[in-house]
Amino acid sequence: QPEAVLSVYNKTVEENLFETPVGLSYMRELQQYLRKIPYIAEKDILPIPVKSGNADTKPKEQKEKTEQVYSEVMGKSEKSNIQDDIRINMDKDYQYVQISMNGALLFDSGTATIKKSTLPLLSKVGDILKMYDGKMIKIEGHTDNVPISGGIYKNNMWLSTARATEVFEYFVHTKKLKAKYLEPTGRAAYEPVASNKNQKGRAQNRRVEIKIYTK
Repeated sequence: QPEAVLSVYNKTVEENLFETPVGLSYMRELQQYLRKIPYIAEKDILPIPVKSGNADTKPKEQKEKTEQVYSEVMGKSEKSNIQDDIRINMDKDYQYVQISMNGALLFDSGTATIKKSTLPLLSKVGDILKMYDGKMIKIEGHTDNVPISGGIYKNNMWLSTARATEVFEYFVHTKKLKAKYLEPTGRAAYEPVASNKNQKGRAQNRRVEIKIYTK
């Protein structure tokens, strides 16, 4: 539950229990997750302190690096004429640039088979990712909170994981990206970007996010 995650997160920050760069990176991911929960206020999420001697002690340089990647991705998407089919943004801590694609554009309802009509778009996204082959790239499948009825997937976690894996395999086998730098994960309905109380919000929550980490 988000409340339990918030409690653990704040306790970890208060007691300074993350010493390694990996631990700090994980805490930043938790922070981003908590910021997406509509009923959790920003003031309730403790800020992560920056320590001297840590790999994250150069926020200005990291910000500039991420902004540069953002600019490159935007430019490439416009040159490829796909800027209207994807959403591109940066996280608040300038750790990654994110490409988001609507789930209905990629998949039929309840399935994880990529639509043939979407392959040209996915191919162009893959061309963008080739510019960063060697950087960690996370592929996340997201769904709304409507339970699955029938089909081969027993719940939304299974479905979101299968969708992320399908995109992963397309990038590896068709676009020849290096698998060791790609990480597919399913997030089900746990990280909504809109309300699940209406059809428009649920449509926004059904998506695939591709995060290009800039470190």
